[in-house]
Amino acid sequence: SYSWRVRANCGASDGASRWTEGNDFYPCGTFVVSEAHPFFDNFRQYIGSTSCWTPVGNNSAEHPSTWSRRYFTDNPDVIYYAVHDRYGDIYLVSPLFHLPAEDRATLSFTEYIDYATSYTNGGRNSIYVWPEGGDTSSFQLLWQSTSVDNGTRYRACSLDDYKGQTFRLIFKYEGNNAHRWFITDVRVGMDTAYRVTAAVAATADERGTAAVSGEQTSDGRYYAASGVTVTAAAAEHYTFVGWTDRNGELLSTDAEWTFHPTQDTAVYANFDTVSHTLTVLVPSAQAGYGTVTLDGVAPAEGSTRVSVAAKYMTAHTVTAVAAEHYTFSRWSDGVTDNPRTVTMPAADVTLAAVFVPEDIYRELTVSACDSWTLYKSDGFTEVRTFTESYDGLVNYTDVDGAIHLTLHLTIQRSSGVLTELAVCDSYTWVRGDGTVQSYSESVLGEVYSYTDAHGCASTDTLTLTVNRSSESTVEAQTGCDSYRYTYSDGSQSAEIFTESAADAWVVTTNAAGCDSTIHFALT
Repeated sequence: SYSWRVRANCGASDGASRWTEGNDFYPCGTFVVSEAHPFFDNFRQYIGSTSCWTPVGNNSAEHPSTWSRRYFTDNPDVIYYAVHDRYGDIYLVSPLFHLPAEDRATLSFTEYIDYATSYTNGGRNSIYVWPEGGDTSSFQLLWQSTSVDNGTRYRACSLDDYKGQTFRLIFKYEGNNAHRWFITDVRVGMDTAYRVTAAVAATADERGTAAVSGEQTSDGRYYAASGVTVTAAAAEHYTFVGWTDRNGELLSTDAEWTFHPTQDTAVYANFDTVSHTLTVLVPSAQAGYGTVTLDGVAPAEGSTRVSVAAKYMTAHTVTAVAAEHYTFSRWSDGVTDNPRTVTMPAADVTLAAVFVPEDIYRELTVSACDSWTLYKSDGFTEVRTFTESYDGLVNYTDVDGAIHLTLHLTIQRSSGVLTELAVCDSYTWVRGDGTVQSYSESVLGEVYSYTDAHGCASTDTLTLTVNRSSESTVEAQTGCDSYRYTYSDGSQSAEIFTESAADAWVVTTNAAGCDSTIHFALT
């Protein structure tokens, strides 16, 4: 509810002052301000009665309450607008105030701005101080708005420069604007002061400190209007939680908190131990070897770790639980206690449980051909491949535990034979298993597979070239007493013929390396 509203004409531009020295002001006497008796006016009491405030610069003598009557009635049709000079400033003048010479004084009020977009031509809502007995030249600017935006705002400014003086306040509206300015809850008062103490809430240990700061009176009280600041500082390993009152009600969680007391006030700084993160886990490389719990809480499904916010020096229980075929060995920091109590230091802590497989002893005798591979129990994870006979210990980790295998391994060799040769006319192939095969034609890479005497799969391969023997007949030959055949290269046969023959022959080697028989008639 706002009781004084001014609205200038849209488009007015000359901003002429309508203040005159002959204005009549409603006589209400002088209000003597004290800490116990501040002046306060929301104008509502003036409806239907005489106002102690004087509007100046319009063409009527209406008091401020009639300028915005709709704020005091439930009937929306009852609306009164001020009748004012369209081209002049408008003023609202207060009754006389007298301030004491000591302590501090403040003016405060609430304003509401409407139609801010019509605020033009550089005008500013402002407030002046008019000393008693002075003329217009004695007006002193007290406050001026720096921006005009729609909405409600609380305003306050110091009157310390006017302590011990009597004066009026003038609210000035610039006449060359067309926005609406509403004023209510005008208060002129001495800044109240109260005793404020700040202490640390009682604990068994020293957790921090608390202090008060602010502007004080000569007797040690703090001015409420300027605010009182309490500051909490936590000791090492502690953190500030909040300010509480005598009843333990939370007032603020800011370590440095400024407030405006309304009475003598005691506040208490509350501290708590600092929290750090305690994490217990199973390393990803050992997933499935076991699990862990922290204060009885296991990891969430699909996770191998669990964490908690742990306060300084608090005790927590961590436990490692080994899976079947595994045994808990130690924690990552070397401690072997299980379960184990962890007293939280002033830092984050991460502990990993280390598990080892149980020891399992086995013996195996194997005979294999050429090579042999040892697999884990899943049938596809390879442990080791052997290409030579082995008689000894093989250690590896399987799902069952730590396997210690005594292995007796014999590696047999396959007995396959590769045969490559050239023959004349035919060939009989005797294979590794004793079977035979005759050939009269050439073959290229013929393969024969069989199981040898060691049970190994063997393969014999034959590449055979079959060349042909040759025969020919030449013209009749004649000799005296004896005869040797003369070959084309001039050499003679080893055979010596001493008798005539209708079919004599000699044998030599043809170009393929096979027999070449030459027939002739001999006389």
